[in-house]
Amino acid sequence: NMFGGGGGGGGDEDMHDAFGFGGPRGPGPRPPQKTEVDLRLSLEDLFKGVTKRLRITRNVVDDATGKQMPVQEILEIDVRPGWKDGTKITFEGKGDEVRGGPPGDLVFVVREQPHPRFTRRGNDLHTKVQIPLVTALTGGTVPVVGIDGRRVELALGTVVTPGSMRTLPGEGMPISKQPGKRGDLVVTFDVQFPRAIPEDKKAALRAALS
Repeated sequence: NMFGGGGGGGGDEDMHDAFGFGGPRGPGPRPPQKTEVDLRLSLEDLFKGVTKRLRITRNVVDDATGKQMPVQEILEIDVRPGWKDGTKITFEGKGDEVRGGPPGDLVFVVREQPHPRFTRRGNDLHTKVQIPLVTALTGGTVPVVGIDGRRVELALGTVVTPGSMRTLPGEGMPISKQPGKRGDLVVTFDVQFPRAIPEDKKAALRAALS
């Protein structure tokens, strides 16, 4: 993971290959431009917030010779809880320098990585939970583990049909513009049917369901 060194005291991330800085240039100066770079973040990073230290390599103009030379710098990004895919963080003047003009800007663009259990829609999270048919018909409790690792016991008091949903308020993603508030967690039930029913059980099942 190219961005795995943030927050927890990991090493600086080398962004030279990602930026493409230091590559061959055509003859003559070119106007300054914005350089966009993907900042890949896990859903957990965007839930908790994290600090990323990124080592970049860019070209600067040597005052004495007028030639471009590569330099390395460390940039720090404080990822705020609740940031969304597509959020942009701009470092003005941290792109390549060109002779006779100002340096370009460097823009990091948040790219949320797929999660094995959750799908994000705005500030809400969606997840699927499997339950056996007997629980769907007779009720009970179903454990649901949120993005924060906290286990919630979801009580089922009515018949649950396949694909039906329940909403857990305030168990989704943080809302970056409303500190202290979170979206919801939407649970979709995947009812597991038995592959076979013993003959001696079928009569009792018919009687119970008729």
